[in-house]
Amino acid sequence: MPAAQTLSTVGAALAAHHPRLLPTWLPGAAVAAVLREGASGLDLLLVERARRRSDPWSGDLAFPGGLAQPSDRDRTVTAIRETREELGLDLQADASQLGRLPDLWAVSPRVLLPMAVSPFVFALKRPARLEPNSEIAAARWVPLGPLLDPGAREHFTRRYLGVRLRFECHPLGEGRLWGLTLRMVDDLARALQS
Repeated sequence: MPAAQTLSTVGAALAAHHPRLLPTWLPGAAVAAVLREGASGLDLLLVERARRRSDPWSGDLAFPGGLAQPSDRDRTVTAIRETREELGLDLQADASQLGRLPDLWAVSPRVLLPMAVSPFVFALKRPARLEPNSEIAAARWVPLGPLLDPGAREHFTRRYLGVRLRFECHPLGEGRLWGLTLRMVDDLARALQS
């Protein structure tokens, strides 16, 4: 597990990090991993997706973000726009970008085509009010340190396309962090260790 981090050490680690990027012509999405100075170290912003029957990740914990739109100049703009839409948080005004993590492959359940998900890391500059829209059930700040500890992981099973699959997760109260978001947290941990 990496040593205790500050916004400056995370920024320095990400500046020296060279993440793998997927081609920009692929359909894609972007998310914002937002950090702030908390009472006992860094906190990470997570959202709980609203529960919807048509959404296979309904109720899951994730980073704010979503699909790129043709009007988005690049994926950073996508992450900023989606965070503003979902939480009312203006990353351009209230945060600074520290860097990015490797792009990940994902499959959209709507179109069953591969797409690239681009995670960007931001540092909150000042307290900001979060106002979740209808896509988000709740937003919460979670201490980063325990999320980086692989010893705190558990496993759970979930049915997907009629098959029971086993996944690694990090339990967080009544929810769990798993899947792509957990992989992004692991990518952040690797960047901080290099």
